[in-house]
Amino acid sequence: MLLAAAFALGMAAVSAQPLPAPLPLEIPKADPAIVTRKDGRLEKLTLGQKSILPPVRLPDALGGDYAVAFWIKFAETPALKEAGFSDRSPVTIIDLYSDDKKQRTTLRVEKGNFAAVSQNDGKNKVFYGLPIEATPGKWYFATYCSHEGRGVFYLNGDIILRAPASTPKQTGVQNIAFGNFDKKRPLAGMIFQPSIYKLKLSDEQIRGLHAQHPPPGAALATAVPPSPPSAAAAPNLISAPPLNWRVPQYEPQTPMLPGFTAPDPTAAATNATPAAPAGGAADTLHGRLVPLIRITPENAAGDETQRAFRAAAWRNERLHAQFTLWSHSAVPQIRLAATALRTAAGDEIPAAALNPRFVRYVWAAVANRHGTIPGHAVADILDTAPGLDLPAGGFRPVWLTVTVPAGATPGLYRGTLTATGQGRRAVAFPLEIEVLPAALPDPENRAFFLDLGQHPWASA
Repeated sequence: MLLAAAFALGMAAVSAQPLPAPLPLEIPKADPAIVTRKDGRLEKLTLGQKSILPPVRLPDALGGDYAVAFWIKFAETPALKEAGFSDRSPVTIIDLYSDDKKQRTTLRVEKGNFAAVSQNDGKNKVFYGLPIEATPGKWYFATYCSHEGRGVFYLNGDIILRAPASTPKQTGVQNIAFGNFDKKRPLAGMIFQPSIYKLKLSDEQIRGLHAQHPPPGAALATAVPPSPPSAAAAPNLISAPPLNWRVPQYEPQTPMLPGFTAPDPTAAATNATPAAPAGGAADTLHGRLVPLIRITPENAAGDETQRAFRAAAWRNERLHAQFTLWSHSAVPQIRLAATALRTAAGDEIPAAALNPRFVRYVWAAVANRHGTIPGHAVADILDTAPGLDLPAGGFRPVWLTVTVPAGATPGLYRGTLTATGQGRRAVAFPLEIEVLPAALPDPENRAFFLDLGQHPWASA
C-alpha cells in the first residue's frame, strides 16, 4: 500500500482553465531579417552569434507571478558544449532582469545541457533538476514560470528544473533579453512565438500551449510533432489530446516492450505495422493482472490467464489493483470503463466508486553509493487522461482504485474493468471483492503509528 500512496501523491489533478492573452512585446530597432512579426505579435527570432537583439522592456515589473513561453531550436555551435564562462558560453536562451540588475534569472545551455540560475544582489542560486541535453536541430517548447517570486523551468510541458527553496523572491523583473546575456554569450538558432503572461500558468495551460504547435506553413512546422487529428475530422476520437501523443525527447511517455522502438514524434504518420514476435497476435490487445510494483519493459507482458482481481476489504476501505495492457500493433484511443460491483442478492457498489487510471511515466535519474544511474523512464503518475494511443510494441499499466462505501452490505461483489480501443479490440478484467462486516472509521477519525528508520548507506 506504500506504493499506492506514492502513486496517489503523483496523481495529476487538472481542470480546464482559460488561457489569458500574452503581453505585447516590442524589440526596439529590430532588424526585420532577424525579427518577424505576425498579427501584431513577435512570430520568429532568427539568431546568430553576431546578431544581438536589444532587450524587451515592459512598462511595469512583472511581479511575483508570470510566465514566459516559446519554441526554440539550436544551431550546431561549439559554444553549446563548452564548460566554463566566456563571452560565448554558457549559451543564453533568455535573460530576465530588473532595471538595476539586482534581480536576474537566466535560462541557458551549459556543457550541452539546459540550465537555469537565479541571481539576487550578486549571489547565484543554480536551479536543480534533470540534466536534459539540448540537441541541435530539434525543437523544444520551453516555459519559465515564476510563482511568488521563485521559478520553475518546463520543457515540452514537463518540469525539468526548479529554483532552490532558499532562493530570494524576485518581483522586479522588467526586462527580457532573447538569446544574449549583456550582449554576450549569444544564441545561434531560432525562437518561435515568444509569449509573456502576467500570471503563473498552470500545468494544464502549459501542456495546452505545447499542444498548439506552430501554424502550418511556418518554416519550422515540419520539425515539430504533428498536431493530433481534430474531433471534426475524426469524430470517433476524443477531443482532448491522447495521453501519449505528447512525447518529449527526454520523457518517453509510451514505454515499449523489448525489441520495439518508440515512434518518432517528428516523423510522418505511417500505417505500417511491424511483425509481431512469436506467440503474439499482431492485431490483439493483451492484458493481465500484475502486482503493485513499478512496471518495466521486462515485466509488462506475461501470463494472460491471470486477469482476475480478487480481494477482501472492510467497509470504508480503499483497495488498489494494477493491470498492464500491451499490443504488437498500434491500438488507437484506448478507454477504460468499470461496471458497478454487485452481489447475487442485488447489493451494489456503484461504478463511481471504481476509478481506473493510466499510469504515466516520468524521466528519473537514480543515485546511490556507486554513483548516478543515467536517466530512465519510471512509472509514477496516475493520469486523468480519458484515453491514450498505444503504438505498436507499446505497453501501459492501468491503476484501479476501489473505494468500498461505509454502508456497503457484507457479501461477495463482482464486476468488470474493460479496456477498449478502436476496432472493438478489448480486454476484460474480472473483479471480485468480498466486503467484510468490519468497518474502518472515517479518515479524520483514524489513528496511526509512524516509525522512522535510517538505512546505513543513507546520508542524513
